[in-house]
Amino acid sequence: MARNEELFVKLCLMHRVGSPETKELIEKGFLTSDHCLTQKGEEEVKKFVKAYKEPLYQAMKKYYSDNRTVMRKVGLENYVAFLFVMEELYNEGLLIKDEKGEYRLK
Repeated sequence: MARNEELFVKLCLMHRVGSPETKELIEKGFLTSDHCLTQKGEEEVKKFVKAYKEPLYQAMKKYYSDNRTVMRKVGLENYVAFLFVMEELYNEGLLIKDEKGEYRLK
């Protein structure tokens, strides 16, 4: 997993109260002591999304029927991180979500 993806996952998905990783995120200024994202943490999340939005969109155009292929083509390993960026593309109106919650090109 790429460093920026690993940090994204830790910040948004997998930090646990009292864990060494969470303490490190707090010490580095990414999380507050009550486990909310700081401005630095929010900027890191935005940077991650920005880095993957366009590549994911382009990969969707080429491999739209296979999400795993799209993930691999852009270098993502964590499916939830992939879904997070896909949701951003959906919110921007570039994708639609079908009745099963799967993303498709508009």
